Amino acid sequence: MANLIIKPTSGGLLKLQEDGGTDAISIGTDGKSTITNAVITAWTPPAGTVLQVVQGLNHAEAGTTSTSYVATGIDVSITPSATSSKVLIMANTSVYLTHAGYVAYYTIYRGSTNLSEDVNGFANVHQTDGTSTVDMIAPASMVFLDSPNTTSATTYQIYARVNNSALTTNWSMNGSTSTIICQEIAG
Repeated sequence: MANLIIKPTSGGLLKLQEDGGTDAISIGTDGKSTITNAVITAWTPPAGTVLQVVQGLNHAEAGTTSTSYVATGIDVSITPSATSSKVLIMANTSVYLTHAGYVAYYTIYRGSTNLSEDVNGFANVHQTDGTSTVDMIAPASMVFLDSPNTTSATTYQIYARVNNSALTTNWSMNGSTSTIICQEIAG
């Protein structure tokens, strides 16, 4: 079967018009297309396209003395549109640590699965002042690209643990907001 080739005159535009003479599709000399008043019924986005963005916020402080990971209450749910999609997770919180030598560890969970391959998680904050009576406030941020391989609702959560003593997540003298943002990326 032969191809149907339609070419405009030199320097002209290729146009498909409705019966009223209004342009429906036009292709410029640079090869870029313009579609007017179109209803797209099927489209496959190219890999890397951001398909959706969701955000979770938490204003409440959450403390722990656990040396095992526990949920901080900072979470968000996203429902990927395809099993080939990736999910980019970005999270930010603040931590309050007491006394020198104490360390807070943060990681990201998908459901009940810790996404970090390291026991120390994606972020850790050290109280390194050297004085056992000095407390510390610091930010903790994480970024991870996940391949959940599902089209079901998926919850991502920030978990924390300490090496000893205690930490308070989302701590601030004047209040603070922790955030977790997920972007679905076409695979």
